[in-house]
Amino acid sequence: MVANYYTLGHLALQLNQQLNGSLVREVFSQNKSELVLSFDPAPRAAENSDPEFLVVRCEPSENCLFLTASFSRAKKNSVDLIPGIVGLSVQSVSLHNNDRQLAVAFTTGVRLVIQMFGSKANVLLVDSRDVVLDSFLRSKEVKGRALAERQQSGPRLDRESFSRQLKEFGEISIGVAIKKFFPRFGGLLLTELFYRAGITRSETVDRLSDDEVRRLFQTGEALTEELLSMRAPRIYFDGSTAIAFSIIELHHCRHLEKAEFSSISEAIRVYLGKARSSDRTAREKARLESGLTKELGRISRTFTKISEEVESANRAQEYEMKGELLKAHLHELTKGSTQAIFENAIGGTMEPVTISLDKNLTPAKNADRYFEKAKRTRIAEMEKNKQKSRLEEEKSTLTMLMQRLETTSSTTDLNAFIEEHGDVLRSLGLVKSAHSVSPAIL
Repeated sequence: MVANYYTLGHLALQLNQQLNGSLVREVFSQNKSELVLSFDPAPRAAENSDPEFLVVRCEPSENCLFLTASFSRAKKNSVDLIPGIVGLSVQSVSLHNNDRQLAVAFTTGVRLVIQMFGSKANVLLVDSRDVVLDSFLRSKEVKGRALAERQQSGPRLDRESFSRQLKEFGEISIGVAIKKFFPRFGGLLLTELFYRAGITRSETVDRLSDDEVRRLFQTGEALTEELLSMRAPRIYFDGSTAIAFSIIELHHCRHLEKAEFSSISEAIRVYLGKARSSDRTAREKARLESGLTKELGRISRTFTKISEEVESANRAQEYEMKGELLKAHLHELTKGSTQAIFENAIGGTMEPVTISLDKNLTPAKNADRYFEKAKRTRIAEMEKNKQKSRLEEEKSTLTMLMQRLETTSSTTDLNAFIEEHGDVLRSLGLVKSAHSVSPAIL
């Protein structure tokens, strides 16, 4: 909700109060989707006032902007942009009356238009005729063109008009239909709307009672009034994970811990830092899980293969029996034979046993050959059984690690896991020495 229309509205009020009269010192970027503007305090400010920095992020998954008192510009990989506003004085900051678009107006008549439009987010410098003079992103596409007109929203509906237009959707789910009536809410606020109204969003419009339609309208109106009169921005946490940012109380998040802020910029900055840290931890956890799963798969395949080899190689007793039979019938054999058949008196079954012979060996040497094969087979079986035991131990260890990893839910937990099981993880090539997951710092 950091780029929600209502959030931007309150942010514009804060920026207008803090930046009015300030002078643009620098406009630069050291990240392809992030623009930073530094402002010197207005002449009327105290002499020891520090500059302020407006950070604008145009990442498709993270449109946002916030004011911060400090920002370290990199000495390398940093480029100056939009030079036309450097040295200009801010006259006002305002939000478009119908869209997620802020305008920073300067005393010379030009404006810096900040568009929080998802994958099309951008920062444009326009003149008094709304012609684009410069652009942060996609400059070749938009420079010299007129700023696109944004569609104006109609007046807020009364309850009767709301009910009539809503029922026209028929069998469409209320979760889809309601977006037309509250287009500025977004997913989080729509969840809050349905929670407060006590209505399941998958319910179809045609099955809503008159009372449910009334509750939806009244709840939506009440939410809108709250959003327009923000009390305190807040972040909701599940443990150390930032779950949601909001400028109003979220009833469906009451079971979570929360932190309130006096500054909306500070709340946004902290939320983004926590969210990035959580994302980084989640990615690292997923990477370790993938590596452990892959290793467990390899062990399982190797174990199965060895088990099959042991089963097929479990013939030592058979080789020994054939050697004994040959030894007992040496006087009946001559060199040059390729096969002999004897009753299995040694095994007690008296079943005929066919024994292959090497025609180049004497009968005694053929018997010795079977005894040697029996010996080698037993040694091989012992080695493979030892290998199976090692694989079972490794499988048990990795299964324990997987179970332990599943319980980690924070950067602290994950770092403790890596520290505790570092030797095993390093042996698998999953972590390097002194590896840890660092929280994102803004």
